[in-house]
Amino acid sequence: MVKIGSYLFGRGNMETTVFEERNYNPRLSKDIDTFVSIMENLNLPYPKMIDKALPANRECGVYDIPEE
Repeated sequence: MVKIGSYLFGRGNMETTVFEERNYNPRLSKDIDTFVSIMENLNLPYPKMIDKALPANRECGVYDIPEE
């Protein structure tokens, strides 16, 4: 069983599993077209740290993040 940890759940949970997310997450239990539509219509702001987090994630967390 793969456990996923995150502070982004917003439900008080600090970890979940892929099985739980696929079966109980209202967005992930939809077909791909519905999922894309839901996500496009959330009107979320651009994540503040995404430009630093994505390169680090692509390198498995090993990334030299420049000082600001």
